[in-house]
Amino acid sequence: MLVQWVLFSTFYIGAQSVSTVTLATPGAHAAGEELILDCDFEFEEQEASQLDLKWYFNGSPVPIYQWVPALDLGPQVIDPMFKDNLDLKYQAHSEKLKKHRALHIMNPDERFSGNYKCKVSSFVDEASAENEVIVYVPPSQVVLNALRITDNEPTNISCHASGIFPLPQVSLVWTENSTVFTSDNVEYHPNYA
Repeated sequence: MLVQWVLFSTFYIGAQSVSTVTLATPGAHAAGEELILDCDFEFEEQEASQLDLKWYFNGSPVPIYQWVPALDLGPQVIDPMFKDNLDLKYQAHSEKLKKHRALHIMNPDERFSGNYKCKVSSFVDEASAENEVIVYVPPSQVVLNALRITDNEPTNISCHASGIFPLPQVSLVWTENSTVFTSDNVEYHPNYA
C-alpha cells in the first residue's frame, strides 16, 4: 500500500507542469510591417527556475530563438536569417518569467513566411503550439496590355504583375457589348531579381 501511495504521489507531482501553450499569430501579414508572434504559456510555481522557451521555424530541429528566464541573460537568436530582424529588447508581458515570450520581427519579407513553433519546457514536461504565417508582398508593378492586330482577330490581353508573393490566383474578367467574359487561361512566370 505504501509503495502504491509513493508511486501515485510521484506521478501526481510529475503531472503538474507546463500545461498549455497558446500561440497568437496572424495568418497573413504585409511585408515590411513589424510582426509579433506571441507565445503565452501556463506553468507551475515550482517550475519557475526551470523554464526554457524556444521558437522553431519550418520544422527545423534547431531553434531560431531561445530564452531561459532564470539565467537573466535575455533571449538569444540562433538562426542567422533572423539575426538582423529580431528585436531582443521587445517585452510582450510585464511578468519577469513571460516578458520575452514573443518574437518581434522587424521589417519581415517573404523569407519569413512559414511554420512557427513555440515550445516551452521545464525539467518535468514540455508543451508547444505552432501556426503558419504568410508574409505577403503586394505587386511592385502591374501592367495591363491589350493587343489587337486587326478588327477580325481576337484581342490578346496580358496582365503583368511583378515583385509579388505568394503566387496569386488570377483570372481575367471583361465585358463586351454588355456580355461578361472570363478567362482562367493564365501563364505564371517566376519573379526575377
